[in-house]
Amino acid sequence: MSEYLQHTEYLTYGVPNTSPDKVKEASGYIDGWLRRPEGLIWSPDSAQNPAFMAALAPTYELTLAAPVAPGTNVVANVTGPLMAVGPGDALIADRANANDTEAVVVVAKTGNTITLSNVTYHHDGGALLEAGLVITERKHMPKNRPIMQVKRCPVQRVLSGKGRYAYSRRGDSPSGNTDEFNLLAVYSTFGGPPAWEVFNPASTEFDTRTGELWIPAGIMLAYYTEVEVTYVAGFSAAGLPSQVKEVCAKLIRTLANDPEIGPAKSYRAGDTAIEKFADTMISGDMATLLAPYRARLMA
Repeated sequence: MSEYLQHTEYLTYGVPNTSPDKVKEASGYIDGWLRRPEGLIWSPDSAQNPAFMAALAPTYELTLAAPVAPGTNVVANVTGPLMAVGPGDALIADRANANDTEAVVVVAKTGNTITLSNVTYHHDGGALLEAGLVITERKHMPKNRPIMQVKRCPVQRVLSGKGRYAYSRRGDSPSGNTDEFNLLAVYSTFGGPPAWEVFNPASTEFDTRTGELWIPAGIMLAYYTEVEVTYVAGFSAAGLPSQVKEVCAKLIRTLANDPEIGPAKSYRAGDTAIEKFADTMISGDMATLLAPYRARLMA
């Protein structure tokens, strides 16, 4: 759960007598209006790079059955819900150990083993690999273009990505940039849905402010039809904008004064009439302050 005011900031923002529970409640209203259940704050890995979203809880956990050493294409024996993991998934390793926390990417799965593209730190047997702590979006790419736009900004780090090819729409085949009558096409036709191809996130390029991502071409030397990217977006706890903190404080005062009414446009003593701004705790001035950080539905 998000927490947009620290104890040392209560007095600065005019809520000296509030409690952490009230801060979390107000922060939850902010996340709901922003359409960002992951919140705005990211947590770092051991190298202080953005690694995962602080407000998220794991969707599942894998446990290392044996230690793993640093390296590339590291094979790890794991236990847990292996049916849930697949190539391209980003897992957070050793989150409980601040000295060894890192994001690792699955590139293959066989039986009870997974292959990780790169491991930076040593991890003991029993360490957890946690999923669901990062932002994942799947989108269809614009026709013959390598650019996509994610919904959350500012983008801080792309952790993993995968893409796949699909057949052109009827009548579009002559304009496609891939040959649909090749071995890969035959394999896809008789072997199931198009296969995902994991690509190196280091080969992508992104605009932090706009959320535009440049995606490299795949094995067929053509742009993917569909892409799934996993990334971290937002701010460090120390870098959270003051506008968000101010809205959090305003909501705390609103909840303390009259939690059932929320921000209201007018009151009237006679016959007790109350006119609300809208069916939300977020008033117009609060919305203006938060607007730059809201998730975009049409991105």
